Amino acid sequence: MSAASGPPDTAGLLRAALAHHQAGRGVQARALYRDVLAAEPNNPDALHLLGLIEINDGQTEAGIARIRAALAASPAMPAAWANLGTALRRAGRRDEAVASFQRALALHGDDGEALAGLGHTLRELGRGAEAMAALGRAATLRPRDGSVRAALGLALQAEGRHAEAEAALRAAMALRPADATIPLNLGVSLRALGRHGEVGPCFRQALVLRPDYPEALVNLGAVALEAKSFAESEALQRRALALRPDSVEAQLGLGNALMARERPAEAAACYRAAIRLAPARLDARSNLHAALAKLRLWDEMHDNARAIVAAHPQAAAGPHCLADALMGLGRFEAAIDQFRRALALDPRLDAAQEGIGNALRSLNRVEEAVTALSAAILLNPENHSAQANLAMARLVQGDFTAGLEEYESRWQCGVPLTVRPRPDLPVWTGAADLAGRRILLQAEQGFGDTLQMVRYGPLVAARGARVVLEVQPALKTLLAGFPGAEQVISSDEARPECDLHCTLMSLPRAFGTRLETIPARVPYLPVPAPHARRWAGLLKGGGPRIGIAWAGNPDHRNDHNRSIPLQSFRRVVEAAECRFVVLQLHVAEADRPVLAGLGGVSDMRSELQDFAHTAAAVAQMDLVICVDTVLAHLAGALARPTWVMLPFSPDWRWLLGRADSPWYPGMRLFRQPAPGDWDSVVDAVAAALRGFVATLPRG
Repeated sequence: MSAASGPPDTAGLLRAALAHHQAGRGVQARALYRDVLAAEPNNPDALHLLGLIEINDGQTEAGIARIRAALAASPAMPAAWANLGTALRRAGRRDEAVASFQRALALHGDDGEALAGLGHTLRELGRGAEAMAALGRAATLRPRDGSVRAALGLALQAEGRHAEAEAALRAAMALRPADATIPLNLGVSLRALGRHGEVGPCFRQALVLRPDYPEALVNLGAVALEAKSFAESEALQRRALALRPDSVEAQLGLGNALMARERPAEAAACYRAAIRLAPARLDARSNLHAALAKLRLWDEMHDNARAIVAAHPQAAAGPHCLADALMGLGRFEAAIDQFRRALALDPRLDAAQEGIGNALRSLNRVEEAVTALSAAILLNPENHSAQANLAMARLVQGDFTAGLEEYESRWQCGVPLTVRPRPDLPVWTGAADLAGRRILLQAEQGFGDTLQMVRYGPLVAARGARVVLEVQPALKTLLAGFPGAEQVISSDEARPECDLHCTLMSLPRAFGTRLETIPARVPYLPVPAPHARRWAGLLKGGGPRIGIAWAGNPDHRNDHNRSIPLQSFRRVVEAAECRFVVLQLHVAEADRPVLAGLGGVSDMRSELQDFAHTAAAVAQMDLVICVDTVLAHLAGALARPTWVMLPFSPDWRWLLGRADSPWYPGMRLFRQPAPGDWDSVVDAVAAALRGFVATLPRG
């Protein structure tokens, strides 16, 4: 007869299960923990340790429930509370995790593992100060734990304490040299500290450790962008996107690289992709705003701005972007309201104050514009854009005394300038003696600016200077024999040695020009004789010749405001029996069928090889009718009868409220009576043309 079996040795079973567990034999350990629980369903150690095995096997919720049961049976188990906190953190239940870690620490205040877990979780919750305190204590208790040092570095980084973050991350890197995240985060802090030369090597080290690390590629791409290595930046961001197509940061980075490469349509596609991934990201919508502005997609820009307002009602960026869109749509009063809303949200937002000034300028409320732009400069004396806009507001009023002085701010505000800098040469400002000295006069901005201001060249020569005139390549042939110029070169040619330099747009300031002293003797442009003979033959006969240009270069930033659809302009062509000659190079896609259907129009664009040819064609015209493009300046400089059709708010050189131009005697200006009202201008020009043709001799 055998002896009756006694109760199971649960303590022995637990020791055996734990030995299997520590040796990584989970199956055996699980079976033994279950045997213990079969005998003692509420055994806290078996519940706790079986819960850990379940969590490690991916049965997270079952494991969490098991550990909670252990703690219900025996609440004074700090290790169980800490392990529960870790499981809850991994499950994304961070608030519950914090509570669990705090229970563990209430039982064992020097538990380095619980402190580390608490610090990690608080950092992920954005509770930076608390995270730093917990991780700082954990680092003291666990000085060889690199993950704690790394987490402390991130917590310090999040609080903007980058110098301390650097120290923590360098310590972490020494302890965990194979962890690619640490040099990545170190690079982020060094970038914030302005130590740009050390940033790229950190990101590259992260890529050595992990070649397929999207975050490192994104950050290295940003470094390349800052270094103006735009092609490299694009390539790095594309690599990041190939690895992680759903990366918002990579989409934004690629968009930024494409914007820098002047490819706004592709950039906008990237920003739209980022917004699909993260609809509330303000930076994604702000970047899209900039791309849409470049593309002049005002309606989409308006919709995007409204989305910013909806998602971020307390952010000044929303009404500010909405105001920009309204400016593009020509709704200037509404734009002013939105700029003011932006200022109410951020009273120091000088860009919004500047926007009010620009909107008022667009409404020809110039005195108010001057006040608003001056206020923007008071908010931010380094706002060079506001200074340049203030200059143009003063100039359009005819205040050349203040306006020309302030116009020099254009060099600091990103105005598109084509001039090659000459920092080695002193700038001539009008005071220095020029006798016997060679001065370089440089073109800047557009062709029209060059043709308007080149009139000052002979005045410079009259002061005894030897003038070297540097112009855009397309103007060199026309200006080759310009009076007073010792040498005419194009901006892509080598320069001779010079003593001084001045850009053409700064010459009015150098001469102290006022409205009444504008050098306005015309003509001042020579037409090369071979070109003149050729065009006299090309345009022989055919009745009154009227040169026309209804649109300018579509890439001009103000082209949407200055150009007229041919469908509207055609009423000028249909007003009188004349030979109309197209003197513009660019014809928009929408205008081409209209042009093809117009009778009496000679499309000579294929013959206009450079401005010498255009000048020769203009010289054959009885009248030139154009919008505010280079043709207006070319015809005016040749003293041909010229009518210029101007938007309501014109460029500063056309001034306000007058039908003539002090720059070009005999020129006639036709102005919009209200913003966008081209119909009134077209009707006025058509009526005037009928009268003009009636005065011409017949036959």
